[in-house]
Amino acid sequence: MLLLATMACQQQEQPTGIFAQPERGFTSIQPAANWQHGLLTGNGTTGAIIRGEPYDETITLSHETLYLPYKKTESYMEMASHIREIQQLCLDGKFVEAAEMVPKIREEQSYPDIRDPFIAAFNLRIQQPGDSVIRYQRSVDFMTAEACVSVENQENSFQRNTFVSRTDDVIVVRLKGRKALSANFSFEGLVPGNEDERNIVAQGIKSSSEGVQDGMLYFSSLFAHTNAFNPNAGYEGVGKIITKGGTTRESEIGIAVADADEIMVLVKIRPILKTDHASTNFEAMAAGLNNISPDYKQLLASHVRVHGDLMNRVSFSLDATETHRNLPSEALIELSGNTPNPLAMIERAFDAGRYNIICSTGANAPNLQGIWSATWLANWSGSFTTNGNLECAIAFNLMGNTPELMDAYFRFYDERWDAFRENARLFKGTRGFHVPAQLTVSPRSTNFTARHPHCFWHSGAAWACQFYYDYYQYTGDKQFLAERAYPIMKEAAEFYEDFLFKTGVNDKLAFVPSYSPENSPTAKNMSPVAINATMDISAAKQLLHNLVEAATILDRDAGFIDKWNSILSDLPDYEIAPDGSFREWLWPGLEENHAHRHASQLYALYDECPPEITDNPDLVKAVEQTIYRRFEHHKERPVMAFGLVQLGLASAHIGNSTLTQEIINFLSDGYWTTGMGSFHNRYDLFNVDISGGFPYLCASALVYADPGTIRFFPARPEQWKSGSVEGILLRGGITVKELTWNEKRAKAILVSGIQQTVVVENSRGLKKEVALAAGTETEIEIE
Repeated sequence: MLLLATMACQQQEQPTGIFAQPERGFTSIQPAANWQHGLLTGNGTTGAIIRGEPYDETITLSHETLYLPYKKTESYMEMASHIREIQQLCLDGKFVEAAEMVPKIREEQSYPDIRDPFIAAFNLRIQQPGDSVIRYQRSVDFMTAEACVSVENQENSFQRNTFVSRTDDVIVVRLKGRKALSANFSFEGLVPGNEDERNIVAQGIKSSSEGVQDGMLYFSSLFAHTNAFNPNAGYEGVGKIITKGGTTRESEIGIAVADADEIMVLVKIRPILKTDHASTNFEAMAAGLNNISPDYKQLLASHVRVHGDLMNRVSFSLDATETHRNLPSEALIELSGNTPNPLAMIERAFDAGRYNIICSTGANAPNLQGIWSATWLANWSGSFTTNGNLECAIAFNLMGNTPELMDAYFRFYDERWDAFRENARLFKGTRGFHVPAQLTVSPRSTNFTARHPHCFWHSGAAWACQFYYDYYQYTGDKQFLAERAYPIMKEAAEFYEDFLFKTGVNDKLAFVPSYSPENSPTAKNMSPVAINATMDISAAKQLLHNLVEAATILDRDAGFIDKWNSILSDLPDYEIAPDGSFREWLWPGLEENHAHRHASQLYALYDECPPEITDNPDLVKAVEQTIYRRFEHHKERPVMAFGLVQLGLASAHIGNSTLTQEIINFLSDGYWTTGMGSFHNRYDLFNVDISGGFPYLCASALVYADPGTIRFFPARPEQWKSGSVEGILLRGGITVKELTWNEKRAKAILVSGIQQTVVVENSRGLKKEVALAAGTETEIEIE
């Protein structure tokens, strides 16, 4: 098809018509090498991955609720009766023995360590008559969420456009050419890619069918098992073909269209629920498709009013050259690996990350793969992984001025707090909550292994509460604070009242046992089970500090404030390890292990600048040492992108612009697909974590705020000589309508939701007070 041979002339010509360059988006000059490099589009509930083959297209469709039910026992594991024995083993230094008790208890109680995996739905196949290719391009417009494949051959030129409507909840595919088009359309199930997938299909799928029913494409799959937590008994899809001109012919397997001026396909996917009275919803789905307007422009316009508004809230520019900005993704990715200053790639990844998270946020927050998959067995089951991945994915929702996207995250937790209470009671014999590190449809814990004893990780509830409280800090929604955030924060603190106790070491409270994801001290015969993981201590400090603030704001629970402050004062102080780094375990004899992808001890600096650290130069130096050591490990073994984001955030929050720049540049090279999805590992493993974390890191290098204070350019990379960011939201309910800078001057335009006075600080620590009137633009010069 001679795609690469046309590359040079494509770069020199001004793109027009179906080969136009999206103003905010990207182009690509090759079909996807595999599904991970496909073009992405979605409406938060339904997703599509478009490979981009010129004449034999595969579009893999997915739905956010599709998790394959495994057969499970309804009984649950109990560990609280063993907790005192485990604690004593830890205090005696027998950490390996304490770790080995975890799988032993699980095996004794026959509790399965299993999560229902996230699966794709089916493929839409589009087969057109083949021809030579004179010109080819695929592209995504971030503002419309249209994924386009454009082809010119000897006889015709045409374009296939795909988007998923936010207003009509339908997948829309249109084919339109300079001349009439012919194509065959069919649905097909995913073919298992290996023996594990073949076993899953054989054991988990009771039946599946595909073909044509009552003039529409149809796909149905029924599951072999059900369980108490998965609401689905199967799923189905219905597709309607709409043509302008031409003829249509049905067969058992698909629908053929000949010589049409325009062809449009509308597809709906819906789970078959256990509560449904029938095993199909075909009639209702078909009726829904028949009620949708057959006008592509009308469908797109109504969708763009919602999607485009979300994307348009924030923009980011580093004044990269137009030549670099217009490069196709393959060329820009190659350039980013060969230049120390990949400004255009940083700009594109910033927008692509926001786009990916917006497209994959619906009733649920994004799982590890957002809403996209083309396999039967997603890595880590496509879980919601709460020890870093999920938080990284949603990290920019608030600062990115899309606070409504947080509702999916809060709903996810609000539906599970009761089960998380049960987790705490059964595992630790406490009040409060235990949030599992990985979960899909079940709120119960998995990972009961000696190597990954996540049941001893105590930071999940506190981390969730940070987002609840931050929602109030960004939006000023006091009703949300009073009704949704504060009650959960208060109950989460009860865990610390019940679990912590003094051991005689430094006369401080201790977490016994404790776990720093997913690391172990280096000493011989050590295990991941430990005492006083710094992350657990930091999360407790953060929650209790926020609780005291919230109680004061709401004028509630004056009698509890002294209790919370007492726990705070009794928590261990941060320490510097003998090697000069920031200690990961605040317990004697637990030595640092820097050969690891996580840096959980830096949790306090992921989102904030706690004075306990930032006002202590020795601790700041220790944090820098930790970042350097962990960054070197990532360079040697780049297998967890969100860990790099967290290193970058810690760098930005201690004001180290050099480290921040190096990490941003590293994340710009090798962590993005040719379809501008993001990778978990360098060059491999589709995953949306850094799609949220990368724009958050870039913005955090430019401005940081707590209520009442704003710090501009805390860690602006030196390579960012000039640029602008517009629309970001700050704590205190302040929108940065515009922040621009060059090598001589900088300017910000702020709009506050309320009348307030804030202290504005520049990168050299110079401060001044600025009065902000509610709803009024205030322009300030920044040295």
